[in-house]
Parts: sequence; structure tokens; C-alpha cells
Amino acid sequence: MVAGEDCFEEAGELGNLSSSGALAYLKRAPKLHSTISLAIRLPLKTEMWMKYAAVVVRVEEGDAFARVAFRFDSPRPEFAKIRH
Repeated sequence: MVAGEDCFEEAGELGNLSSSGALAYLKRAPKLHSTISLAIRLPLKTEMWMKYAAVVVRVEEGDAFARVAFRFDSPRPEFAKIRH
């Protein structure tokens, strides 16, 4: 889940992840150089999310989706557990 400036919010699919950033596939892209909040769901039995503050560093528009690269403000995420 990506949320940012101008009420931007979009769910997508993670392409890759490193300690300094990530690449996601989104139906619509945030603005280049905008500050966003990125939440990545971990593949665990309990729903757990890693949350990062990040900057959009690259946007590649495609026919069905946009490839969006993010640079994290910090290599350490916040963790959040969601209980049902």
C-alpha cells in the first residue's frame, strides 16, 4: 500500500525490496520526488506489515501498470500487527 501527497493511495504488488528501497507495480503512480508512506505486508500467518517513509525516485509508465521505485528514509522499518 502506497499513500502520499494529494490524497494519493494505491495498492500494488512488490517487485523487489532492499535495505535502501523498493520497486512496486501500481495501477497509477505517485508524483516523481514526492514523499510517501509505504506499507509492505509480510507473508506470515499473523497479518504483519513493514512501514517505511520514502521518496519516489523513478516512475516508468506502462500500459497496464507503472513501475515505481522508492528510496527509504531509513533502512529500519516500523512493524505493525493487525488483528482480526
